[in-house]
Amino acid sequence: MGRTENAAATTVCLAEFDTNLLICVGIAAGLSKDVAIGDVCYTGTIVDVLDNAKITQLPGGKQQIKLSPTFYSTPRALVTPIALHRIHPATKPAHLKWATEQGKAARTLIPNEFSGRTGKRECVKEPIVREGVIACGLVSDSTEYNEQLIGIDRKLLALETESGGLFSIGQSRQIPALTIRSISDFAGAGIDKTIFEQQTDNNARKVAALNASIFLTHQLRSAGVRSYLERRRSIRSASDLQPSFFPYHHLISLKTYWSKAMTSSAENFGFFRRASRCCQKVIACRCREFELFNEPA
Repeated sequence: MGRTENAAATTVCLAEFDTNLLICVGIAAGLSKDVAIGDVCYTGTIVDVLDNAKITQLPGGKQQIKLSPTFYSTPRALVTPIALHRIHPATKPAHLKWATEQGKAARTLIPNEFSGRTGKRECVKEPIVREGVIACGLVSDSTEYNEQLIGIDRKLLALETESGGLFSIGQSRQIPALTIRSISDFAGAGIDKTIFEQQTDNNARKVAALNASIFLTHQLRSAGVRSYLERRRSIRSASDLQPSFFPYHHLISLKTYWSKAMTSSAENFGFFRRASRCCQKVIACRCREFELFNEPA
């Protein structure tokens, strides 16, 4: 899809639906040596490197890309219950069951060994879930490009091409965002993608898509994530208290008007004083509603 298309799709959805959370779910290429095919990564942080990159000509005809990253974060209030879901004694068994079931499904789709990141023969295993940093950048088959990405943050887990659009729209609308990605291949690792797809029966993407989507389904059912969404709804519901017939900036203008009027007419001083007090009370109430509506989740 790409970041631009992702941002456009997000904008269209927000025009149709009132939402408290934006989620981008799909597949990604592994950057970290710790991730394997089918592992699930979630933000954490998105590092968007698609804007303001600069290409410099070097001696010998080589080129160097200088990246200018933009950072977006998923709120800790959301990341924490996702992390707790796989380690808390009450929910850990359900997570382990999910991993076991996904491992069995993956081995059905990819029954044979394949060439891994270093060329060593590997087999698909039960997915491991990691929170961390995901890069939104160019599709990469370049070791140098990957090294520059890792130079931004040594803890980069994966590379994809879309989430920067979702997070930028979310930030502008003050809506939190989350990305969930599962590893379908390895970025710029010197692997022949044609051979890799033959060895995996072209099913690595299917395994990754299933792992990411079913992981998201389990999280949306968890008590911690549902509690977070309920808190988000309660905060946004404060907007219902806003008087639709009298915008906030009009109240401020009205206060200024009454203040000037009080000093310009001694004859009507009593009336203007009472009106000003009433207006100030409305403004105080309206300011409190405004603060409540803009409190972070």
